[in-house]
Amino acid sequence: MKIIFLSTCYPKKSNSSNGIFIHRQAKALQELGVDVHVMQPVNWFPPFGLHKLHTYWRQGYKDLSEMLDEVEGIPVYHPRMFIKMPTRIFFMDGWERMGRTVGKYIKRRKELRDADWIYAHFLCYEGYAGTFASKIAGIPLAAIARGDDVHAWPEKWPELVKNLRVVFRKANLLLANSKGLALDTQKWFDASFEKEVHTIYNGVDTLRFNPSQDKSDIGLIKNKMGLPSNFKFMICLATPILLKGWLEIFDALELLGQKLVEWKLVVVSPNYKGPDYLDLKEEIH
Repeated sequence: MKIIFLSTCYPKKSNSSNGIFIHRQAKALQELGVDVHVMQPVNWFPPFGLHKLHTYWRQGYKDLSEMLDEVEGIPVYHPRMFIKMPTRIFFMDGWERMGRTVGKYIKRRKELRDADWIYAHFLCYEGYAGTFASKIAGIPLAAIARGDDVHAWPEKWPELVKNLRVVFRKANLLLANSKGLALDTQKWFDASFEKEVHTIYNGVDTLRFNPSQDKSDIGLIKNKMGLPSNFKFMICLATPILLKGWLEIFDALELLGQKLVEWKLVVVSPNYKGPDYLDLKEEIH
């Protein structure tokens, strides 16, 4: 079997953990014998330094300079999305442009055109792009819900709801990474629409993340990490943004108070400074 992953979220030179959950699934499939390829499109830009003359071109140059051609043996392709200008005359939705570019790119590449599936990660963006790629390349589309594409983005940007419903109709296989998310995905269906949303969990490396059966190991680990031995610990690992639920867990700990005196929360968060950055230390204070 050959699967083409379509995702703009994938490990890059300056951030090897970017989209690592998607890559781990790709790697697991590869280890099971699946021939996996990844599509990570970028804006087209002219050569000889001319990319500096326009915003779209500068963005394409910057994005490509960060992308990898392979990650742990999985090939990554970077189709160039050409943007006709002026865009107010030659307007095209950016995700449609991506899908059409990817579809044509797949048809041109001998090693890609016989793929069994296009697998799009996130419904209302890459999934929507995937509907165009699937039609052009003649390859079935699977699209997976991963959270924000169901729980946050459609509510914040209602125009995305129509994209979701296009994916619902045109994807050959709808997926979600939890049963709860699968049910929440179906809440966006049109009243008369019915389709099963299958659950495919992200998966866990059980060799690396294997709970010890020896309680003495827990003490050794706490000592190694400089953690006091007289507390139990819960760990929350997430980007420092509001959507990850940090305020909810802080509020819950404050509300429970004395009921959790034996517990401490370990906050693990990357050095992220985007526009939606949440100062966790300030919030804890």
